[in-house]
Amino acid sequence: MKHLSLVVVALALAATLGCGDDDDGSGGVLLAQGTKTLTTGTDVAVVEVEVTQPGTLQARLTWSGGPTEVGAYFLQIGPTTVLGITQSPSSLVSTVAVTAARVADGHDWRFVAINSAGPDVSAEYVITFVPE
Repeated sequence: MKHLSLVVVALALAATLGCGDDDDGSGGVLLAQGTKTLTTGTDVAVVEVEVTQPGTLQARLTWSGGPTEVGAYFLQIGPTTVLGITQSPSSLVSTVAVTAARVADGHDWRFVAINSAGPDVSAEYVITFVPE
């Protein structure tokens, strides 16, 4: 019975986060993953996720060839706050502390990537969340 209770708690946490119960191997809950084409010279909305509690939101973006650097950031949609701005050669990691105040401001987040130079590139992304 104790194990069943733990499963129910884990499923409730996953439902609260608006995501599945997948784990990315680093202790975070997988919110989204996939592939996105980063068009040269534009900001590309890679994915939108929902976070309803404090914790750490992280994106990993990986590509090969193409531009030597790509930029990325999280955009909290409610108050339109840009956070976790990074620029890097492949792979890039962007991390944001989602505080209780940010949760109160809104639950919707957008991960955006920028390919400012070089050809269009296909990038793989993984978005995870580690609750407090």
